[in-house]
Amino acid sequence: MRTIMDQLIIISNLAARLQETNDLAITHLKRTLTILGYDHTLSLITEAEALVAQGGIPTNDNTRKRTLGGTFFYLVRRDVSWKDRITIFGLSPSQQAQIFSWKTREVVYNEFSNPGITSSIQSTLSGKPSHAVIQPKRVILSFKIVPPTIGIAKDIQPPQDETFVTAYVSRKHWLRLVDQGYSDTNVTLKGQLFYDEGLEGLSFYAYKLKHTPEALSGISYQCVTSIDQVLIKKNLVLLKTIYNPSVSTIPNYLPPAPTNPTETMLYINRKAWKGIASDRPIHIDGFAYHDPLFSGITVSVRAIKSRGLPKHMRTENEHPHHDLEQTNSSD
Repeated sequence: MRTIMDQLIIISNLAARLQETNDLAITHLKRTLTILGYDHTLSLITEAEALVAQGGIPTNDNTRKRTLGGTFFYLVRRDVSWKDRITIFGLSPSQQAQIFSWKTREVVYNEFSNPGITSSIQSTLSGKPSHAVIQPKRVILSFKIVPPTIGIAKDIQPPQDETFVTAYVSRKHWLRLVDQGYSDTNVTLKGQLFYDEGLEGLSFYAYKLKHTPEALSGISYQCVTSIDQVLIKKNLVLLKTIYNPSVSTIPNYLPPAPTNPTETMLYINRKAWKGIASDRPIHIDGFAYHDPLFSGITVSVRAIKSRGLPKHMRTENEHPHHDLEQTNSSD
């Protein structure tokens, strides 16, 4: 078992190897050793040296290359959970006192650089179509959905403007609904919700269609996503994710999925975030709408839980990436 003197010598040697003399950086190094252990820490130093020798990694603002110490701490952030990142690097005083402001949310949107990866999406849209365009294979429906006012994350104030959604359904399904006596009332669609840059709005690809005159209008959104960059505010947790529509299987009676990735901003009550495992995907259930200040889907989360790793992700996520708004020890 190492003595305190042994530990001081190890820290001193590793700090010298990283060319770090800053007291805060050395404190973060000590915490890294406690969390990751000597062997893992040493392997990250070796990896950092190799990256610097190969040309280095740019800083977040892309103005210069990271120092050796900065590259090491970049790798540490990559390999630890978001909870351990708080333990190692702490939170800045400004962040600890920071309360999310809906009026300045655009600034928060721009702080994300590493979104989580969404592996599956399932959505339900209920509402009354304002227009229906019948084509040979499909029917294009237009919806105007008012964002929810109840059941949403605290301190979130969805825009009062309606969310416009372009929905695609099978012509066969639509005509069957009409034959069954459909009138000018609400219908419910089940399928996938995307953000379409060509439309500058939301598009819904429906696989099922049902006449539901009593259903409340709205968009229910479920997804499974990894955890990457997380912004923790005093009252909320914000998580940005990205989904590639090309992985979706779209029936041939619907148009091709949008070519652009769909970004989603998740607003999560901080209490609901407690107990979430940072190294496993999470299942999200919430209300979706379109925020004019964000080119994507905005979701007010009503339920969240950790999931086991899918088989195809178990080897790819041995070292999950996490990011958290915090004070940098070195860059």
